[in-house]
Amino acid sequence: MPTTNQAPWKRIVVILAGPGVNLLIAFGLFWAILASGSLNGAYTLESLNSSIHTLVPSTKVAAIEKGAPAEGVLRTGDQIVAVDGRRASVDSIINAVNAHRCAGALVNGCVASTPVKLTIRRAGHEQALLVRPRYNKSLGRMLIGFDFGAAPKALGVLAAAGVAVHEMWSTTTSMITNIGKAFTSSKVRHQLHSVVGITEIAHESVVAGAGYALVFAGFISLILAVFNLFPFLPLDGGHILWSVAEKVRGRRISLAAMYRFSSVGIVLLAFLVINGIGNDIGRLGG
Repeated sequence: MPTTNQAPWKRIVVILAGPGVNLLIAFGLFWAILASGSLNGAYTLESLNSSIHTLVPSTKVAAIEKGAPAEGVLRTGDQIVAVDGRRASVDSIINAVNAHRCAGALVNGCVASTPVKLTIRRAGHEQALLVRPRYNKSLGRMLIGFDFGAAPKALGVLAAAGVAVHEMWSTTTSMITNIGKAFTSSKVRHQLHSVVGITEIAHESVVAGAGYALVFAGFISLILAVFNLFPFLPLDGGHILWSVAEKVRGRRISLAAMYRFSSVGIVLLAFLVINGIGNDIGRLGG
């Protein structure tokens, strides 16, 4: 039986299958990234939505301050496994470094009288290093001058599912808000992309790593689901709207009436698409 001849509620169920699949794909990708502990994917998710915390500090060295005591001793990528003979954690490293004080009064730039003993893992091998901390008056503590790296937050199956749903909801509400702003803000309109720009970003995301690429694929699937649910024909949301209207009205509604109502929405969506194409042409042209 053709979909148009089915009862309204049956049509709605069939129509919702398409966006539902897109939502499930987005959820599955986000959940897999979070549950598997992908650092690249977790970093991308937190970067895109700062309200969702998918990372925790780690004892890996992410960066070294120029001119700091750690320069020339530590290297980016070193994993600190012990500090002063004790198992290392972010807090234990900070506390151990701060425990090595200057011989006299604490003045800015004074050097500790005793060095911190660090055991690091570098290129698969452990080695011991000595670093003398330096006092930083503005922070009020001893420092050796490096930034901690990040690790994916350990999430169980259920916790990962909850974070994935939160990510999808936050992204959807933000997307709808920005679409509304695109009609009034030139700054927001300038950030829109067309298929050309999305293809370029997709290529960049694959180069950036598997985690980043999977997040991008999840967001594209989510965007397709949201756009497809807009209440304008020929989008699925338009068919759902008229199926509900038919159920409430108790009789069929002509296609001419449906498309007359939907024409305003189609014009607005076309405006966004054309604007995105113009942005991408401008970017490609330099």
